[in-house]
Formats: sequence, structure tokens, C-alpha cells
Amino acid sequence: MKAVFTALGLPESATEAEAVLAIGKLSTALNAYTPPLDKFVPRPDYDLALNRATAAEGQLAAQAKASHDARVAAALDGAVKAGKVSPATKDFYLATCATADGLAAFEKFAAAAPTIFGETDIGRGDPAGKTALNAEQKAVALALGVSEQDYLAHLAAKAAKAA
Repeated sequence: MKAVFTALGLPESATEAEAVLAIGKLSTALNAYTPPLDKFVPRPDYDLALNRATAAEGQLAAQAKASHDARVAAALDGAVKAGKVSPATKDFYLATCATADGLAAFEKFAAAAPTIFGETDIGRGDPAGKTALNAEQKAVALALGVSEQDYLAHLAAKAAKAA
């Protein structure tokens, strides 16, 4: 009992009744303790706040990616239309623009790049309205052994069928 009395802060000459009384005071003090609410949060509240924050961060990231992708598409399409980037290299520049820094570098490049090719009428013309063949078409007609007029008629029929 001497060890119990010492643990309770009582003198060695204390009685069992004094020990029981000290234990009761200690128990009451422990049960009366309320943690400060500014230092502790109930776990369900914490989990809810954490899940909401995680979901919000995910939505923000998705919006940022969609915005970035739209800016990349606009920059690449503008550069292709302006003749500063060929359509064949669009995938290369798309990979370059994967980050914000890459997009900024591409925009700087596109602003300073010269026009490397202009718009053409390839694939957009109406061969039916043509009155003469270009040099390549003449070579094809000659290789096929057909007249220029027959080849022009063939091109017109092909265009009408495609439309």
C-alpha cells in the first residue's frame, strides 16, 4: 500500500479511506477534463472536410486542364492557319505545349516565326470549272494516254461524285 499512497501523493501513514478519497478526486478531475475545441476536431468532421477539399482540388485541376487544352488547341490552330506551322508537325507542337511553360514558349515562337507556306486550294477547288491542266496533271494524262479534255472531264466527274 505504501507504493499506492506514494503514487497518490499521500504520506506513508495515510489510511485506506484517505486513499479511496484521493482516487475519487483524481477520477472526478479526469472525467471533468474537456479538451479545448480549438485544438481538437471530431474525426467525422475532419474526414468530411478533407474529402470536400480533395474533391474541390480535383475539380479545379480538371478545369485548369480543360482551359489549358483549349488554349493549346487555339494556339496550334491559329499557327497552322497563319502558315507558321505545318499540319504535319502539329502533334510535335502539341507535345511541346503540354505544360504552361511549353505553351508560353510556343506562343512566343509562333509570334516571331515567319509564314512558311500560304493557303492553297488543294482539295478545295472545283475541277469542273477548270479549263486547263497544271503541269503535274498534264504529265498524268500523258502517262495514261488520255487527252487533256478527257482528263478534265474525269476530274469533273470525280468532283461531282465526291460532292
